[in-house]
Amino acid sequence: MCAFSAYDFETFSPSALYTFNTTVTSRRLRLILNLRLMANICTSYIAYERVLFCYIALYAKHKPTIFNLLN
Repeated sequence: MCAFSAYDFETFSPSALYTFNTTVTSRRLRLILNLRLMANICTSYIAYERVLFCYIALYAKHKPTIFNLLN
């Protein structure tokens, strides 16, 4: 029986991967959940990257205004 719920898996940290892989005995289940974890990490990274590019574009467009606000 798997000790992790769907909620635990959605909020799963990569640092816990070793413990998870030694807890879940089914190789097929481990593979499926590891692929889902990697997909979650990639999705989070892509979302983060988009936000970062938006901030860079905003900064480049309004650079004088931002510097005036800071000074």
